[in-house]
Amino acid sequence: MRIPLDQIDPHALLRDRSLLDAEAFEELKRSIAATGLRQPIEVFATGNTFGLLSGYRRLAAVRALHDLTGQEKYATIEAHLRDPDSRQAALAEMVAENDIRQALSPWEKAAIATAATAAGLFPTLDLALAGLYPHAARQKRAKLRAVAEVVEALDGLLTDPETHSESRLLRMSIPQSLCFHGIIGFWIAVFYPVFCNHLEG
Repeated sequence: MRIPLDQIDPHALLRDRSLLDAEAFEELKRSIAATGLRQPIEVFATGNTFGLLSGYRRLAAVRALHDLTGQEKYATIEAHLRDPDSRQAALAEMVAENDIRQALSPWEKAAIATAATAAGLFPTLDLALAGLYPHAARQKRAKLRAVAEVVEALDGLLTDPETHSESRLLRMSIPQSLCFHGIIGFWIAVFYPVFCNHLEG
């Protein structure tokens, strides 16, 4: 089915992808302009309109082409209609789909869980992690739990946290009781990369 762009809400769900690679986005626009949209986006009904389930970059690229050219062929987009059981299920489907297409960073995985909890989609962070990553091993989920605590404590304070490895983020996690050396190690882990970037700049 083809749906008018103005009937699709790209933010009906919380988004897990926090960065949009500019070069890759331009390449996607050129590809759609040359050969069309190869894979439809996925949406779900929200009354008389639709919420975006997957295909955020594809939808954004078609919107950009319509804004740029004004051509009628970019005023609508091919979409598959899905019927998730709940908003929580829809969010889990979106996360799984995006992770398959291009692996989410540890920060992004943890951030969507904390955001979903804050938005009231899940009553606790542990239930959010279980709902969004049902097939993750217990140890993997425990690591995501630790990274989520870093997200809650340091969101907005780190430079490009999406690029940090899981091991670096885990070193930033704060234990329940920190000794003096633990505190020093924590602040070194947080601010040393920022200090180095400042010197290089």
